[in-house]
Amino acid sequence: MSIASEMLRALKRLIYSDCEWLRSYEIEALTAFYLHLEKADRSKLIRQFEHLDMIQRSPNGKLLQFFDGLDSLRKNWAHDIKIMPDQSVIGFQFSVKKEHSLYLRFVIFLGKGGFGEIQFIRKPELYQPRARKTKEVADLLKAASVVDGLHTVIFEKIISENEEYDLERELDLKP
Repeated sequence: MSIASEMLRALKRLIYSDCEWLRSYEIEALTAFYLHLEKADRSKLIRQFEHLDMIQRSPNGKLLQFFDGLDSLRKNWAHDIKIMPDQSVIGFQFSVKKEHSLYLRFVIFLGKGGFGEIQFIRKPELYQPRARKTKEVADLLKAASVVDGLHTVIFEKIISENEEYDLERELDLKP
């Protein structure tokens, strides 16, 4: 990567405060999604996270969006790193149980094959606020083989367009 590219990324990180730290529950959601994918799509997701280096989080922590600091519209991304590129938007809903009770519930959205955002329907009360940097996600996912034994991950369903609309409306209404 060129020095100019690195300087541009560093400048964007200064402008957008706290744009590089993920919370522990966000890491858990990413890991659950990664482990749900087929092997080929896992490799694609890791390659995407080699580009995704910035995040934007809603004030209530229920929405987390990922960005490529140099190509925010992902125009220059290779087609072979996209997951389900023929789908304009697709959402995957998961729940995570800890000690037999609901701990975390979320939907991960891909837009035209690119990882876009996580919407948390339920997030934990307690979490580590600065668990990992965004630029470390690719390495973290490469090392993931299972979700820890305290958690049970359940893939619930693919989200319909109506459910997607309802989730977006709920994000706007709830603090």
